[in-house]
Amino acid sequence: MWQQMKHSNEYSESKAFNEWLLWQPKLFGVHHVNEGKRSLAEGKRLKQIGMTAGLPDFQIFCANDNWHGLFIEMKQKHKRNHKMPEHQVKFHEKLLARKYYATFAFGCDDAIHITTQYLANLI
Repeated sequence: MWQQMKHSNEYSESKAFNEWLLWQPKLFGVHHVNEGKRSLAEGKRLKQIGMTAGLPDFQIFCANDNWHGLFIEMKQKHKRNHKMPEHQVKFHEKLLARKYYATFAFGCDDAIHITTQYLANLI
């Protein structure tokens, strides 16, 4: 069962949020595995089959009154005041233009808050 705890990095924050998602019977969400180091050849191969830089970490397949679905890019808590990568900002803009809510979450608790606000049609 998901337990609230102190999280130290993006992996553990994402893992905790995914565990929370799994305990939400009305939600269906996935984590897009888009990060990681790859050789140039492997990167080229993955791009040929559709891998795209900037795709947010989580996609929640649930519309609300304002949006078709929710995308969350997980960041470490301490990066809230840092500039976000341009390719991620541009991808978010494309999603927003198509009526998908896309945002950055700074830790598991923030992602849960965003999700519950979204579900309550407050976003």
